Amino acid sequence: IICGGDHVFLQTNESNVYGFGWNEYGQLATGDKLNGFLPTLIKSLSKMDNETNSINLQKLSASGFAHSIAIINNHLFTWGWNDNGQLG
Repeated sequence: IICGGDHVFLQTNESNVYGFGWNEYGQLATGDKLNGFLPTLIKSLSKMDNETNSINLQKLSASGFAHSIAIINNHLFTWGWNDNGQLG
């Protein structure tokens, strides 16, 4: 369980990630800005079965108020609110 200001991610043993909560700045990585009232599979953060889309989610943080950070396949990704440069 990864908790943010008003959003949450759940990572399963199978390396699938679900998100829900406030999403006004796209901090859930769902591709939209709709608030999630139920856990929704986040395909961009979840492990895929075929080799061309293999995702190795090494770290995930939602500790920001309206932004999230992940290390995927040894690359750093940030998304969400960036009014104060918090996305780097």
